[in-house]
Amino acid sequence: METGFKMNKRRVLVAWIGHSDLKAMAASWKNSAGAAILAELGGAQPTAREIGPIKALVDAEPFDEIRLLSDFRPAWNKANAQLSGFAARIRAVPEGASSKAIAHRVYFSRRPAARPALGRD
Repeated sequence: METGFKMNKRRVLVAWIGHSDLKAMAASWKNSAGAAILAELGGAQPTAREIGPIKALVDAEPFDEIRLLSDFRPAWNKANAQLSGFAARIRAVPEGASSKAIAHRVYFSRRPAARPALGRD
């Protein structure tokens, strides 16, 4: 059904920073801070060619906006944002937060006027 309204299409990436993303970033530092992050995260170490899933996607596809979620340390998030090579907003999420609450905050952080209309608090 045609409404007569033209919607602007925007490509928005919303993703959770995972261990693979953070490990690739830390490995690229090649210093003691990167080594400390890798040691704390544990598990398999990334190869020199791994850049992490989010960076791989951003390098391959254009996005108008990038919003990342993370429950890692604020200093790690800041370093990831500075070294990622792309502009992104990173929202810290408390450990144990429900996925419904997270999705609500991410969606409505750009649409505050929509809250009352949808009966959300």
